[in-house]
Amino acid sequence: MGGKKVKGRKRHIITDTLGHLLHVQVHAANTHDTVGGCPVFEKALEK
Repeated sequence: MGGKKVKGRKRHIITDTLGHLLHVQVHAANTHDTVGGCPVFEKALEK
């Protein structure tokens, strides 16, 4: 399972209840969700 070489992009998108974008972050697909997603939530909390 670990160490797969996945090509592409991964997008983490935070929206409000009306669907308005609060924050978007795009990074490499080989980044794990816990590593890439946590900073996105922190940025959304600041807003």
